[in-house]
Amino acid sequence: MIKGLRRYPDPVLLEVNGVIHEFTSGGDTDTHTEKSHIALMLQKINSILRDAGHVPDFDNVLLDVDLKE
Repeated sequence: MIKGLRRYPDPVLLEVNGVIHEFTSGGDTDTHTEKSHIALMLQKINSILRDAGHVPDFDNVLLDVDLKE
């Protein structure tokens, strides 16, 4: 992050089976009440994808690299 800039949380609304869920990126995500459950679910999803043969393509991913690197 550039010195002096502050990142504010960005809300995302997602409807699943008629129920609206709100997610927030940025800000203080370490305090999320379901953090451990979310991390476990993401690990399960990654495992399922890997077992199915999915190979991620990072060719077009912009990495957050410090200018000193």
